[in-house]
Amino acid sequence: MPCKHLVLILDGLGEPEFPSTLERAATPFLDRLAGEGTVGLLDIHDPDDKRVPSSERGILSLCGALDIRDSVARAELLTRGMDLGPSMRCPQWVWLLNPARVQDGRLESFVETMPLHTFWEGFLGRASRAEEKCGFRYVPIRREDGAITRMAAFLPIGETVPPESPVPRIGEFLPDDGGILGDLIRESSLLVPPHPEFNCVWPWGMGKWSPESELPPDRKEGRRWMVAAVPLARSIGRCLGWTIPLVPGGTGDTDTSLESKRDVVLSALSDPKTTHVFCHIEGFDLASHRQEPKEKQSFLERFDRVFGPALLQAIEEGEVDNLWLTCDHLSSPITGNHEQGPVPFLHRARMSRNIPHQGSGRFEESSARRGPRLTIVQWKECIEL
Repeated sequence: MPCKHLVLILDGLGEPEFPSTLERAATPFLDRLAGEGTVGLLDIHDPDDKRVPSSERGILSLCGALDIRDSVARAELLTRGMDLGPSMRCPQWVWLLNPARVQDGRLESFVETMPLHTFWEGFLGRASRAEEKCGFRYVPIRREDGAITRMAAFLPIGETVPPESPVPRIGEFLPDDGGILGDLIRESSLLVPPHPEFNCVWPWGMGKWSPESELPPDRKEGRRWMVAAVPLARSIGRCLGWTIPLVPGGTGDTDTSLESKRDVVLSALSDPKTTHVFCHIEGFDLASHRQEPKEKQSFLERFDRVFGPALLQAIEEGEVDNLWLTCDHLSSPITGNHEQGPVPFLHRARMSRNIPHQGSGRFEESSARRGPRLTIVQWKECIEL
């Protein structure tokens, strides 16, 4: 039987503040796992990299894809594998669009309290009516249930190279180079449907899209899974050639069905060929972006109630040899932004091999700082990727 690794990517769970969500929340099942295992820090991002930490680089790092982590843009990841028809057979620049509220040129908010699908349906309807006047092509990115979660903007590649568009960050100025990026901001913002929450669109994650651009699939022996609801994590799994199951009721927000995600994870582990199951859970990060610390804490406590007993049982019954919980970046519910710094991890092994046991009793940042510290290369070795 192959050694089985279960990696839970709790998107944006770790925080730079004290007390953090992990420190405030009541998580008896995570406490027990921490007491029986190891809590430490992971340098998921290069400390010398001054860019804002991003989910795509973090998730790719956790998945062991260090060779493509810095070469593939977020927009490119999300649009690979999309059938865009014969009119898109030439190479294109592609951006992701985020609904945003800007005051005096600075970003005030970029996460909706209303469903994303409602906003983007209105945007797409306006774009179709103004199609002849639009210089860019707007293509929706949908969940498995058909709901629109993001919009991509495409432009055929010409002689001018647009500047990179930054990750949305509260307090930053809306990017505008006066050229292609400025044109995209002005045009797309005119398509924003009437809504008191937003007045423009923030483009980011720029990359190159080509119908020929595909990553080589994973050819290693064994079977690897990406259990996720959000298109980004599912796209990363698809690019790596992993199995991507459907998650009924998965929304990518705090209203997601954790029960459904738990059941899909357990089903993947039951396959005798499985070596790795990665499970991505997004709601923590969105609660941070909404600057809702109580919502983030409540979601963590619900995660503990739903996943905790199943994780303990899977360890005790030998369904999992190595259980890992960590996150792809720090995310502050105070600032609403991604933040720099190492992320906490929890490791619980059936039979500890790679990391010495250092039971802490709590999975939280203060305990993690007293534990071992891994580089991302050491992480890749520990999870045998």
